[in-house]
Amino acid sequence: MTQKITKFIRDTLIDIVIILLLVAGIRTFLVSPFQVEGSSMCPTLNEKNGVCESDFGEYLIISKFSYLINEPERGDIIVLRPPNLPKESDQQYFIKRIIGLPGETLEIKNGEVFINGKKIEEKYIGKNKTYVTSRQKEEKFEIPEGKYFVTGDNRENSSDSRYCFRNAPLGCRGGKTRYVTKEIMEGKAWIILYPFKEIGLVPEGKFELK
Repeated sequence: MTQKITKFIRDTLIDIVIILLLVAGIRTFLVSPFQVEGSSMCPTLNEKNGVCESDFGEYLIISKFSYLINEPERGDIIVLRPPNLPKESDQQYFIKRIIGLPGETLEIKNGEVFINGKKIEEKYIGKNKTYVTSRQKEEKFEIPEGKYFVTGDNRENSSDSRYCFRNAPLGCRGGKTRYVTKEIMEGKAWIILYPFKEIGLVPEGKFELK
């Protein structure tokens, strides 16, 4: 009887270790949970009854494997570790949308975005123009190779590539970078788990060039 109990305990512990390793592997390499906080991705995320919410919003599943086999694409909503901070530091994760790809010239003029001189039609923004305006009337960015330019959909209230991820127009002082590398992307926003009425894939946001 003692041997049977010992074997049962040993097998149970082995099963627990295997399960924990599998869960750790899945969260490290495949998917992980994330909860939206703040209004920077409104109206796509964290909008309730037509109002941008500043507190916690949707629960998402982030796909890490997407960028193991593919390159990030324009329009992807991503979760990232903000640049300009050491990787080991205790930092908040950001959720933003990729709008500029490596090697492109991106311009923002009176709230309208141009890629290599062509205007993009951002249908996911919605009708409210305050979502697309910038704090500066005209901005031009030459995106280096291997780097990406990201913004929130709520451009009037988003700390993103325009300001080196600081909530101020002077956020890029001191040699800070405004661009994002693939290495600091946690993954692509994939599935909305909650609230249940919104459950499904995160809305696509592909651009149309005029």
